[in-house]
Amino acid sequence: MPDAVRRAIERFPESAEAIANLAGESEAFRSICEDYDLGLATLRRFESQLGDNRQRIAEYRTLLLELEREIERALATAGRPIDP
Repeated sequence: MPDAVRRAIERFPESAEAIANLAGESEAFRSICEDYDLGLATLRRFESQLGDNRQRIAEYRTLLLELEREIERALATAGRPIDP
């Protein structure tokens, strides 16, 4: 399983099976997972750096929330909504 898909599963562990299945079926969904993984890595890098990165950190947190919603929408559209 690609690391990017693992990151999505780490965020939504209750939907691990649905995420893994959809990632296996949909290149578009895998691309969303890859974007999420890259955004998360970038956020962590900014958070670990010295200096004033508050604006970039805020931007990446917003981006990650948007990607999380996109993951949720993709799962719902595929008939696999996030389990509560």
